[in-house]
Amino acid sequence: MLFWPNTLMQSLVPLHNIGTTTHPLYEGTALNIVAFFVSFPLAFLVYGTATYIFFRRWQRYHGIQARLVR
Repeated sequence: MLFWPNTLMQSLVPLHNIGTTTHPLYEGTALNIVAFFVSFPLAFLVYGTATYIFFRRWQRYHGIQARLVR
């Protein structure tokens, strides 16, 4: 559940088979490293948006008003 952004980004990067067709061995490229680092902002964006939506709905359901601290 936690690592799905990296799995998604890695699945978009093509791999090169350096083995045989019966015994495949896939080699990573520099694009795999880029996909790894891109997965962190993607996770931050998705989890942040989901958290915001959850708390906004929870706030409306329970009738809690936002209070300004002065």
